[in-house]
Amino acid sequence: MKQILKFILKILARQVISHYHPIVVGITGSVGKTSAKEAVAAVLGSRLRVRANAGNLNNEFGVPLSILGGYDEQYYEYGGTPLFWLGVLGRELFRLGRRQNYPAVLILEFGANRPGDIAKLAADYKPKIGVVTGIGTVPVHIEFFESVEALTEEKAKLIAALEYESTAILNADDPAVLAMGEKTPARKISYGFSPTADVRVSDLKVVLDESGLKPESIRFVIKHGDFSLPVKIAGVLGPAHALAAAAGAAVGWAMGLNPADISRGLENYQGAPGRMKILAGVHDSIIIDDSYNSSPASAAVALETLKIMPAKRRVAVLGDMLELGQFSAAAHEAVGRQAALSADVLVCVGDKSRLTAEATKGGLNTANIYTFANAVSAGEKVRELIGAGDIILVKGSQGMRMERIVRTVMAGPERARELLVRQSKQWLAKA
Repeated sequence: MKQILKFILKILARQVISHYHPIVVGITGSVGKTSAKEAVAAVLGSRLRVRANAGNLNNEFGVPLSILGGYDEQYYEYGGTPLFWLGVLGRELFRLGRRQNYPAVLILEFGANRPGDIAKLAADYKPKIGVVTGIGTVPVHIEFFESVEALTEEKAKLIAALEYESTAILNADDPAVLAMGEKTPARKISYGFSPTADVRVSDLKVVLDESGLKPESIRFVIKHGDFSLPVKIAGVLGPAHALAAAAGAAVGWAMGLNPADISRGLENYQGAPGRMKILAGVHDSIIIDDSYNSSPASAAVALETLKIMPAKRRVAVLGDMLELGQFSAAAHEAVGRQAALSADVLVCVGDKSRLTAEATKGGLNTANIYTFANAVSAGEKVRELIGAGDIILVKGSQGMRMERIVRTVMAGPERARELLVRQSKQWLAKA
């Protein structure tokens, strides 16, 4: 039944693309996809009518739903029910050729859980611009791939699908991503902190409030040729957002936007919930909410950011990193060793993260290391532990539900639906 549904959705979505001819921007990578998607949407939205897929609608069900449009909220509330899918098919048969003001640009995140996923999506919904954000040495979602190289090859299928008149946007800081340019005759634009990048990020700084104790935003410069754009993004931390902004700027230049359009667009980029967002915590603490997902590469960056923050105590709350297969044990131990250098207090959540806790011993006082089976019990302890001046990093894979900890320790839990990830009825009902 699922295969039949996938086939019908694909036919309907391809019919829509054929009828309205939107430019398709495809985005993939093991880290930073969603932030890049949001930044690209912000930049192009300064001049064009755009649509970006919501949340993690990045597979053979989610991508066509995004193309058809209007199902974001319903999918997260009712996507598991047959009635929802019957409603989709009925509505789409009625809407064939009847849409008004269809977007000029579709910004589609392409996910890869298994071999062949990217190749199918790129073939079915052929992109005009392909963006690859980053792979890392131990990528997330590698569980069903034989090796890092196999996963990298799958991600490269997006770039291989580009034709001569298309554009590949590649992260210059990741050698495996940059090498993907050899797989296409398309024009290539690189971005990143690397001095060789075509669109280069420099001068990244954390902006503190008037007291000099609380982080408020990040500031950096994006350079391309003779142009230099100062950028400030409020409410976020970490280099990932600067990289996302650079990816957005690179797509903007590829689409012919001028620097004023790109600068205006980046003013609207806020970063998605659960991606290094700054939130007020209870007892006058600060939360770095990175609860959306986790991988060895993103955990390392988050811990490095925590390390440089001014704080009375730095508290790292780390959940299991899932879908790492044979790399899992070594990856959790490596995160533990880094946590010992970045945090004063460590709270680990899940069975795999016990290895993280063990790896910090010798670097952290054992009295400041805590382990819990789940996010609910961990959240209660974190709320008890933290005080004024503490800064708390919360990070873990989706399946660990680390947003529950953020909700427990945030100063305004009534705003959870607005500020946190996974707040739909469907997610909240899950154990």
